[in-house]
Amino acid sequence: MHKDEIMTVESSISGRVYGTGNVLVSGTVKITYKPSSGDTPLSTYSEYSLTSTRLIEVPYSATINLEDPIDPGKVQASLLIQDSDGDGEFEEGEDLTFKAVVRNYNSEMISGSCTLEVEVPQTSTSRGTVEMFGSFNAAGGGGSDTVTLGSAHYAYSGSYSYTMGCSFGQHSKILSGYFVVSKGSTSSGKLWALPRVRKW
Repeated sequence: MHKDEIMTVESSISGRVYGTGNVLVSGTVKITYKPSSGDTPLSTYSEYSLTSTRLIEVPYSATINLEDPIDPGKVQASLLIQDSDGDGEFEEGEDLTFKAVVRNYNSEMISGSCTLEVEVPQTSTSRGTVEMFGSFNAAGGGGSDTVTLGSAHYAYSGSYSYTMGCSFGQHSKILSGYFVVSKGSTSSGKLWALPRVRKW
C-alpha cells in the first residue's frame, strides 16, 4: 500500500444469529505490517526501526438491529394426498402420492424443505413408518410451491397417521394428523390435519 491509499478487507462469515432485537458485536482488529519507506502510522512498537515489523490494534464495537423480514404466521403449509386412479378416493390396493403445499404471504421469497413421516401397512396387522422429503421455493405475495415428497402402497384399509414439518430460515411449520383408506369406493378419501407452528 502507498500513502493515503485505502484497502478494504472482508472477514469470514460469523456464526448465524437467531431471534429478534439487538445484538452487540465487538472485537479487536490486529494489523501486522512492515513499512518500506516514508512515514509510518502509530504503532505499538514505535521505537523499532523504519523497516521493522509493526503491530496496530484497533478495538471496535457496534449494535446491530436484527429484523427478520419473514413472519411465520404468513406462511401456510398443508399436505396433499393423491390416489393412483385420480378419483379422490383412498382405497386399499392403491398407491398414494404425498405432496407438500407451501403458500407464502410475506413480501419476501422463502426457501426451505419439508419432511414427512407417514404410516404404511406392512401386513394386515402390522405397520411401519417411511420418511419422505423435498425442497421448496415459494415466492412472496401469496406465491406457492407444491413439492412431491414421495409415494407409498396401501394394500390394506385403515387409518394412518402422519407428521410433516416444513422449515424455512429459523422458522418451521409442523402438521400432524391422519387419513383413512377405505375397503372400496363407497366413501371418498379423507384427510385430517392438526397444524402447529414452531419457531426455533
